[in-house]
This record gives sequence, C-alpha cells and structure tokens, in this order.
Amino acid sequence: MPTNLETIPSYISLSEAGKRLRLPSLHLQDLIRVGTLKAARIKGETVVEEEKVDEIATQPKKEDLEEHKQSVHLK
Repeated sequence: MPTNLETIPSYISLSEAGKRLRLPSLHLQDLIRVGTLKAARIKGETVVEEEKVDEIATQPKKEDLEEHKQSVHLK
C-alpha cells in the first residue's frame, strides 16, 4: 500500500523548535510532558512535529490578549 507523503509529518529538533518559539528547552519539555507537543527520538535526538510548532508560534501570546492586560491592571 503506497504512502501519501503529504500525510507524513515533518520533524524538527528540539533546539530548532526552541528558536522558533523563543522558549528554553525546559519549557519545551514541559509542553511535551503535558501533551501540547508530541515528541519522538530519532537517532538519539528529540524531535517534534514542525506543523505543531508552527501552530503554537502563530497563537497569540497570553500577555498580548486584552483579557490578560485587563486582569494585570486589576492586580
């Protein structure tokens, strides 16, 4: 049965994901632990799905949301 290459996910290293998301590796490991990012080990290197990293990168940051700005002001 032939495999459709469009359905095979593309993976990037944890360090590349950290650069794209501007997050330290410990934070990325937390995202993996809670299931936000799915990780795999390939030849001893931890990798994550590139599509999911890009999806996270395009989400608004908490501090940019109007609700957050208002709640910080109330504290």
